[in-house]
This record gives sequence, C-alpha cells and structure tokens, in this order.
Amino acid sequence: DDWGMDQMLSVSGHDLRTQRHQAVVLRGSGLPNAVYNEMNPAKLPSSSYEINTDDYKAMKDFGSNVARFYLQYYWMEPKNENALFAYLDKQIEAARKHGIYLILNLHYFGHAKDVATKHEDGFWQGDIAGKGYNLVRFWDRLSKRYHYESVIAGYDLINEPDCSGGYLEALLYDEYEQIIKAIRDNGDQHSIFISDPVRKQENPFGQTYLSALPFKKLDDSNIIYEYHFYQPIEFTHQGFFEYPYFERGTTYPYTKYEATYKGGFYGNPYWKNTLKNGWQEYKGAWVDLNKNS
Repeated sequence: DDWGMDQMLSVSGHDLRTQRHQAVVLRGSGLPNAVYNEMNPAKLPSSSYEINTDDYKAMKDFGSNVARFYLQYYWMEPKNENALFAYLDKQIEAARKHGIYLILNLHYFGHAKDVATKHEDGFWQGDIAGKGYNLVRFWDRLSKRYHYESVIAGYDLINEPDCSGGYLEALLYDEYEQIIKAIRDNGDQHSIFISDPVRKQENPFGQTYLSALPFKKLDDSNIIYEYHFYQPIEFTHQGFFEYPYFERGTTYPYTKYEATYKGGFYGNPYWKNTLKNGWQEYKGAWVDLNKNS
C-alpha cells in the first residue's frame, strides 16, 4: 500500500506534515453528503447523493488533495452507526485510491424541513446538553473505528458553532476539551479542527464570550484553528443551489444584491451601485460535471 500510516498528518509549527516530515498544503472543497435532507445513512449508497470513485478522480483532476466530508449528527445514532461505518469505509477506500484526504466534519443536526419548523437545530446553536446532543459519544465512536486511518486528515468537531443566543463560549470550549480527551484516550493522534463562535465579531465584548480575541488556545499541540470567511458573498457563493438568490448560470460581478448585503460592503462587487468601479462583467453558465466536455 503506497498510502500507509506514514501519510498521517499532524501539526508542526504552522505546517501540516506527514510522519515523514513532508509538508502538505490542503486544497479542496466540501462534500455535503445529503446532510441537509437525509437522516438515514443506509439510504446513501446507490442514491443520487452517493459519492463514488469517479468523483474522487474528478477532485484529483481538478488539483484537489482533500475533501471536507460533511456528517449528519443522527447518522451516528446506535441504530444508524453500522450503516454509516459501511458507507464511510467505502468512501475512505475510494479517496485513498485517488490520493484524497478526508476531513470528517460534524456539520448538521436534523432534516432541513424539520429545521425550517424549529423542530431540529440544523447548524449547531448552543446548549448541547439541553438539546440532548452527545457530541462526546459521536466523536468517540468515530475515533475508536478510525484512529489508525491516515486518509483522514483530521476531525472538524462542530461546523460554525454559534454562541450568540447566550450559550457561553466557555461552555463551548469545555465541550471541545471533553471531545478531545475522548479522542486522545483512544490513542488517536489525528489533527483536530476547532472553530470560534461564528457571530462573535458582532459583539466581541459581550458577556457570552471569553474575550474579544479570537480563539482560546488549547493545551493539545495538534489543533487547527479554523475560520470561515465568505466576503464578498456574491463571489464565494456563485451558483449556490439552496437559495434562489444565487442562481445557477451566474454573472460576476453580480447585477443585483440582497437587501441585507449592500453593494460596496467588504469590496462587494455589485457593480451597478459601486461608483467609479473598474469591474468588467463576466457571464457564466451551470456546468454539469457528469458530462464530458
């Protein structure tokens, strides 16, 4: 096997390095995996959502070497975990075949239609214990199975945690530390990704937060501190299919803007409202990557 344990990544200073001390720069994209609309992982194989070997080959051909692999919280329920593991095992082998690392990311809680009616959480929004989530068990179960797996670049513990509703940032970091302890107690040395509260910049001096500064540094040395940055959103979300504003077949710069996101803010390329701009309009179209061009 030309991808053995020596390809396991870990943090070394500002770099990620293999066990052979080779620096690796991760370049890739996210794989939604139907986390918004399927709560039963047994339905993923042979569905329109299934990611296959050809998809990983396409990623490699694009120049990628990593995919952020989204996971749904309920996929790890006792009744579902065997189906999830069977699916993940196949994904790992397909990724290995084409030299693609996977970052496992706990991304979503529930079904989108239930999130819309407030019966599920969707993106995590605080009060883990009060809502009955057991994130320590979630990651402990994954770690026990994959602690040896070098195709996994790391564990991304919670996607875009939100403490703006009053859930203390200190409690979020307590949760991180409990999860990390469970992972390390398994002898698992994978890199771990953590995120600061996503809305902290809106009120950084509020009592909810530990300090106005980003991140609390953890004692563990194999931590990657991540942030998500989307401005200008018209550029970063071109063709985003979940929301009709970001239509397929995009133009750049955009010729319209959302009422909540005015032209010019953060260098936003809404060209008709940006005075004396030097933007040139480019028109694109939806590209079906399943078809050879």
